[in-house]
Amino acid sequence: MWGAGECTMAGLYSGRRIQNYTAVRTFFADLQEWGVIPPRFDPYRSLTPPRSVKALVSLRPRIIADDVWAKLYGPGSMLHRRTSLADATRMGKYIPSIP
Repeated sequence: MWGAGECTMAGLYSGRRIQNYTAVRTFFADLQEWGVIPPRFDPYRSLTPPRSVKALVSLRPRIIADDVWAKLYGPGSMLHRRTSLADATRMGKYIPSIP
């Protein structure tokens, strides 16, 4: 059984902390939308993560191997400005058009 002081977010990764804030905000927003609780506050403004937690979230760029890069670059290089959604769906693939 956890006591009130034992349940902290100190051991969680920063990405998981952000997910917890998002889950709580969504929970309260849904309750307000469904009419379970009266809308007395805006959960998206009131329950935002602090800047210190947001600052801990960072990107982890990786070097892509040449063979993987070739697999990604090959199909992308065959896109043309004239490729439309209708052509893509006719081919059985969804390819977003390039602006």
